[in-house]
Amino acid sequence: YKFPSDSVEAWEALLKRVYPPNAPIAATDLSHIVGLVDKYGIDWLKPEISEACKGLDVASRSCALVDALVRMGLREVLDTWAVDSAWLHHLRADPRRVDGLRTLEGCRFLMKAALKAN
Repeated sequence: YKFPSDSVEAWEALLKRVYPPNAPIAATDLSHIVGLVDKYGIDWLKPEISEACKGLDVASRSCALVDALVRMGLREVLDTWAVDSAWLHHLRADPRRVDGLRTLEGCRFLMKAALKAN
């Protein structure tokens, strides 16, 4: 047996949602929960994550979250973000904000979004 390498914060956030009082996923917990939902295939939470991510504030839309959403197949969230001019301006303000992308699909998504915006 190998002890899981998941973060304690991620599990705490997920358990707050799964067990009573079944609190809605907080925006501050999304980046933690998305990784677990992807890793362990907790598909029944995907629609809720999708809706929460669509309304996520611009500064919270991290590269890690983009990569996780791509892996999970939640492209509708990314499509929503891609037409959000505030987010695109946020990315353009500091090009280093995209340096954390780890997946080819995440890079493709941001490239397409940038090209469409021009």
